[in-house]
Amino acid sequence: RNEIKTRQCVYISREIHKRISRIVSVLAKHELTVGGYIDLILERHLEENQEEINGLLRKEIDDWNV
Repeated sequence: RNEIKTRQCVYISREIHKRISRIVSVLAKHELTVGGYIDLILERHLEENQEEINGLLRKEIDDWNV
């Protein structure tokens, strides 16, 4: 379980929030918040796509330096 020490506000649609709330309530049995679940999803996404994200960032930086 990731403890979120500092928080940042992110806006999501009401429908997405409802869907995630249902998932969290069923799977996490009240041991995880919606914010904690979203944090875990984003962390995994960034880890799994790190190389592609870094490549895109490098390309953008190179394009700016032209």
